[in-house]
Amino acid sequence: MFHAAENSRTKRSINLLTVSCSRQLDVPHSSANLPELSTVLELELIRLRQMSAEEKLAVSDALWREAWALRRASITKQHPDWAPAQIEQATREALIGGSA
Repeated sequence: MFHAAENSRTKRSINLLTVSCSRQLDVPHSSANLPELSTVLELELIRLRQMSAEEKLAVSDALWREAWALRRASITKQHPDWAPAQIEQATREALIGGSA
């Protein structure tokens, strides 16, 4: 199960790349004056190349957990009468295509 502590860690990991790129651009993370998408993508690639394997794994894990939580929330909203086990099964099938 996805817990609140993991959710907090997930958000920090996902923001790692975004904040890093914002600093390289000298633009506040919440600024309305956003740079061109191509510039952001280039900076993301630069940052990814600078990351250690551990950092990349943490970001990957955080994105996976976030995708899982979002898909589960969507299924829960679509099927409010389903039991938690049914929701988890549908989430698993949606994201990994099976009943592992």
